Amino acid sequence: GRVMVNKELRGLGSEGSTRHIEINIEDSSIEYQTADNIAILPENPSHLVEKLAKKLNYDLEQYFELEYKENHKALFPTPCTVRHALTSYVDICQVPRKRTVERFIEFAK
Repeated sequence: GRVMVNKELRGLGSEGSTRHIEINIEDSSIEYQTADNIAILPENPSHLVEKLAKKLNYDLEQYFELEYKENHKALFPTPCTVRHALTSYVDICQVPRKRTVERFIEFAK
């Protein structure tokens, strides 16, 4: 669909971005219910994923699973490969947000 409205909802100086986006889906097979949300997950370029994995000595084809403490929301679906996580779920093109680093701390050994 075509983007009809794209507005930033957070003020200047705010950490992160929250956008109000309206998409015309009239000519698509997408069904929408009032208050539905959509997640748009851009992918990191493969050459950057491979460069990072090489620098960190990661096996991109290695599967892993995150184990969460009770009542913790999943960061992303696992099990998955390191390649899939770095490509689809981790923003490797920007400095990580403090909140993101804090959420990953519980998985560090």
